[in-house]
Amino acid sequence: MSQVQGTPRDFSYTLETTANKEVFWRIWTDVSNWHTWDTPLREAKLENTFQEGSKGTFVTQQGQRSSFTITEYKPLQSYAFTTQLPGAKLRVRRYFSSEKTFTHHVTFSGPLGFLFALLLGRGFMKDLPPVMENLKRIAEASSR
Repeated sequence: MSQVQGTPRDFSYTLETTANKEVFWRIWTDVSNWHTWDTPLREAKLENTFQEGSKGTFVTQQGQRSSFTITEYKPLQSYAFTTQLPGAKLRVRRYFSSEKTFTHHVTFSGPLGFLFALLLGRGFMKDLPPVMENLKRIAEASSR
């Protein structure tokens, strides 16, 4: 069984999947449906097409609204989005670590990154395995 690797400031989680990579990618980059597998989210929206530089917003189940920017985009390989926090940045990078494994990597950086890691990191680490299991289940069911 996989475990979350790292510290609350910089951590990742990797799972294997039998899903078709193209199907998996389509689900992974469908921002308006992130909430179907990333259950801590209530909703997410992207202003235009999914590409580097695109901007969007998400709302947590608690009602916290945040903006993000797609800061990396390599089709069928990886993407990252960054959320600006007061004195810090939250970067989420999602990528295929091999043909049949996918990884979700979270980093808090900047002068106050340590503080946001303290406030949010452990909760994010706890949420990550079930979120990724949801994604895996949906992608594998859609690949059949």
